[in-house]
Amino acid sequence: MVLIIENLGFMEKFRAEVTGIREMVWSSNGMEFETEAAAKEWLDGLSMRWFGFDLARVVPAETPRGEAVNFETDSIYLNFRK
Repeated sequence: MVLIIENLGFMEKFRAEVTGIREMVWSSNGMEFETEAAAKEWLDGLSMRWFGFDLARVVPAETPRGEAVNFETDSIYLNFRK
């Protein structure tokens, strides 16, 4: 079945992840987005209504959950740490 899906050209999905203030593990709510831009737009909105996170990133949906923050390799979209 996976081979069929790949041949039909289904696009990769994305996930928005955040860290709680001063936490060092990425978390998400399980939502998936059709595009990276849509995930970033959702994070922009989240940053306007919730102040409980200080880092955010967008990753492909198949990225393992609960990864540790790695400032050298992570592509961080929002960084509110000071």
